[in-house]
Amino acid sequence: MSSAMSASASPMPQLPELGAPSRVSVAFWLALAAEAALVLALAGLADRTPAPRVPARAAEEVRLVQPPKPVEKPKPTLERPRPAPPRNEFHPRPLPLPPPPVALPPPVALPPSPIAARASPPPPPKAAPQPFNPGQRLTYLAEVRAAIQSAVQFPSEARMLRMNGKVRVTFELIDGAISNLRIVTPGRIKSFDSNALLAVHEATIPPPPKALIHHRFTLVLWVKFHLRRAL
Repeated sequence: MSSAMSASASPMPQLPELGAPSRVSVAFWLALAAEAALVLALAGLADRTPAPRVPARAAEEVRLVQPPKPVEKPKPTLERPRPAPPRNEFHPRPLPLPPPPVALPPPVALPPSPIAARASPPPPPKAAPQPFNPGQRLTYLAEVRAAIQSAVQFPSEARMLRMNGKVRVTFELIDGAISNLRIVTPGRIKSFDSNALLAVHEATIPPPPKALIHHRFTLVLWVKFHLRRAL
């Protein structure tokens, strides 16, 4: 609108003097009228077109946006090394030296005590076995066999089975004492073996005659189990 006002305020060209119309004057007036119409049209268009409105939020956002501040890099801090804690050093104390060995005097031999000599007299020598009559030996060993056989107990298992049997044993005999007893030939069932050993241990062995004292005999004999005799 200001441009239209300035156009209208511009000095008007000088008009020709009135008189008979000529072609030059008509053309001038027509050009002048067209220019004025164009100025008015432009002024009207300028008034009609509204100016673009800027939204308030956009304006505020434009105002609030600020350039980012430069980030300052942290300066490296140089840490000084800490001194190490003092160590407790252990200094062992020197051990005392052992005393030098003392030389002991040699042992003195004491005379034998008369009481001890009297308390332990030397054992008497064993009498050597005397020669004997072979008949006495056979008679004595027969008595030993009879004593063992009389001590036999018939096992109940064999009694139920009505079974007879015998076990061969060997042992050493000296002065009526038995040693080194073992089975040479076992029986038909285990109860025969156990009862045969039991009969030898429980038998009443007669004492030997004087001629057979201190003589060692090795016996091998049968321990018999007869059901008829047991009944």
